[in-house]
Amino acid sequence: MNLGDRIKEVRTSSNKSLTAFADSLGISKGTLSKMENNKNSPSVTTLVSLSKQYNVNLNWILTSEGEMYIDSSNDSEFYKEKIRYLKEKLAVLSKKLEEEVDNINEIVAE
Repeated sequence: MNLGDRIKEVRTSSNKSLTAFADSLGISKGTLSKMENNKNSPSVTTLVSLSKQYNVNLNWILTSEGEMYIDSSNDSEFYKEKIRYLKEKLAVLSKKLEEEVDNINEIVAE
């Protein structure tokens, strides 16, 4: 089983359409299709997002070794990592929003 097959297995086992799965990873449907067909390699960001959002073992995704899913039952470290990840995403979105507001203010001021 190759990397594309493993990505597709995560998607199909999650009962997600190509579009829904791609959206959840922040990539286009076409990009996901190319990854699943081994015509395009996923970025590190996409792999980490896949691992975090779907509780997939990153080692399994990359090498096919180990269990597909991370056992997160009663694992406070898992939830702490999820919270850190969400905080990082929120900080990025907040910064982008601030930049957009600044841009709008500059345009209005002209």
